[in-house]
Amino acid sequence: MQRAAGPPPGQPPAGDLLDPLIERFLRRVGRKGSQRTEENYGWGLTHLRRFLAARGVDQLDELDEEGLEEFQQDLLERGWTPRSRSLAHTAVRSFLRWLLERELIDWRLLRAVDPVKVPKGRARPIPRDDLAAIMAHLGPRRRDATLRELRDRALFHYLLTSSARISEALQVQRDDYAAAVITKKGGDPRALRIPPTVRAMIDDYLAARRDDCPWLWITLELGRPPRLLGRHSANRAWGRLARQLGVRSWSSHRLRDTGATYLTREGVPSLVVSDWLGHDDPGSTQKYVEIVDEERLDVVERMEQLVRRPPAPTYRQGVAAIRRSRPDRRSATIGAAENRRR
Repeated sequence: MQRAAGPPPGQPPAGDLLDPLIERFLRRVGRKGSQRTEENYGWGLTHLRRFLAARGVDQLDELDEEGLEEFQQDLLERGWTPRSRSLAHTAVRSFLRWLLERELIDWRLLRAVDPVKVPKGRARPIPRDDLAAIMAHLGPRRRDATLRELRDRALFHYLLTSSARISEALQVQRDDYAAAVITKKGGDPRALRIPPTVRAMIDDYLAARRDDCPWLWITLELGRPPRLLGRHSANRAWGRLARQLGVRSWSSHRLRDTGATYLTREGVPSLVVSDWLGHDDPGSTQKYVEIVDEERLDVVERMEQLVRRPPAPTYRQGVAAIRRSRPDRRSATIGAAENRRR
């Protein structure tokens, strides 16, 4: 492999192992950004380290453009999706940029990692009939509800009405859930708001807890102390509930899509919906329009109505009903002929 030119004089990277540098970089990501970003970058860089280790590369001065290009080609040949490849490429580029800022590599290494174009995704809200069945099951407060059922009931409605990412919801602590300010994707703060009925659901859940764990959403495993709930554990809870109700399975992120779709169909301005979702770039209009607190309170009230009056299921008309609703062309033709005879 032909190696790229080294860093500027006075900053020789010879002897620097890659693993400690990666660990330093990930700690910085964790301090600056969110835990989810640190996990995603760690996932991408782990694959890079495995690829390089298989080729005997473990020091920074052994890293070159050809090796980085071969890594990208390997991901493509292994059939990784564009989204997964994009995540891995972004992690590597961020790591190389961090090294470049410290003058430990040549800038041409950063140029060797290409961005990956990811097809634009589409929203996937929970279908209306499924949502009606889920909310009809979770909405009423049952006296014999277990702690797990109370948690899932509260978490479902929390994600639905706040339209928060699961990574954001899992940052909330039990003492300040009513006015939680979390770190959203990208590292900026975001306030999560919920309607009164959902607060009551969370109060029911917290009243049944007998632990001192500070997190709002915790694991409930027999014989093990409670700890912070993971996003995969939350998705498994939705899978169990979907099987119980006989509806299509959903993920925590689809609750975010569902809440945004509901607000849009209710006529909430797109700029307000974007603000509610915590998006940083809803368009150039944001620079000229102010979103006032009254509009945010209106969103809370609309979410309150969603919980208190869940959507009713839709039913397909039977064939007989459809036939009854159709006009009888034969009768109309006979009537017209009789009128002409008259």
